[in-house]
Amino acid sequence: MATKTCKKVISRGEEWFGDKFVPMTDFMSFEQYLEVFKSLDVAIFNHRRQQAMGHTIMLFSIGKTVLCGAK
Repeated sequence: MATKTCKKVISRGEEWFGDKFVPMTDFMSFEQYLEVFKSLDVAIFNHRRQQAMGHTIMLFSIGKTVLCGAK
């Protein structure tokens, strides 16, 4: 079950990005996850501390644009 915050993020994402917004709310296999990464144009990580380094490296390795928060 999605939390209140999760529902709010999904709602805002759909509002801003329409059908291009695809929230990932269920577990998927690594192969499925990699296919999602391959389909991305841009990945946005707005973390306030170091996180998702494995994802960031994988995205860079397949030539994707990665945007990180300024702080």
